[in-house]
Amino acid sequence: MRHFLGIALVALGGCAADATQLLVVVDTDLQVGVEYDAIQITASGESGDEATRDIDASVPFSLGISPGRGPKNQRVVVTATATLAGESVVSRRVITHFVPEQTRRVDLLLARACGGVECGGDETCREGTCEDANVDAMSLPVANPADPVMPLHDGPRVAPDAGPDASEMDDASMGEDAGECQEGMECEPEGEPCRMGQVVCSPVPSCMAGAPLPEGTMCGEAGRTCDGEGMCGRLAE
Repeated sequence: MRHFLGIALVALGGCAADATQLLVVVDTDLQVGVEYDAIQITASGESGDEATRDIDASVPFSLGISPGRGPKNQRVVVTATATLAGESVVSRRVITHFVPEQTRRVDLLLARACGGVECGGDETCREGTCEDANVDAMSLPVANPADPVMPLHDGPRVAPDAGPDASEMDDASMGEDAGECQEGMECEPEGEPCRMGQVVCSPVPSCMAGAPLPEGTMCGEAGRTCDGEGMCGRLAE
């Protein structure tokens, strides 16, 4: 999913492929609705002005950041933070600059391994380890905003204690191979604790997310419930 947002000073917005901007791609290995329910993006210009926007969206997604009214080669700090009920879960940032009349891509993977890791100074967490957050924009790949958003994480997005995902279902649900798959059986779709799932056998056995579970259905941890729209995040009353 791609987002083109307009915010103050350091603007997040949709621009042409040859415009001065950073195309930021955000992904995570966290399970939506269980480990996080929103991602907050913050962009800070070299003058110290800052703009923040919360995005309630599926990953991966991308957004464009342009320098707004500032210098076309100005320094910018971009931070992505996964949050749950307004509390920070994991954060990742990059310190770089714009390249005039060019679009450069910045990849930010919010890794579970960085949960609780605090990095100081100009550092950021990557796969559980603090490293320098400064990146020379000329080393970033040239990007085309029209290109499809590609994932940065290719594994399951399931909390460690959330149980098996669709690919690990036992013989009672999908069988050992596609020949034994039982089409239409109920299942738990990966990363969707508040949606009903149904086994689909073709082209490969998988669990397809469907209608949302009734509002108030228990989900995740800490007594959270479904909101009736397929999201897990409310605290049970």
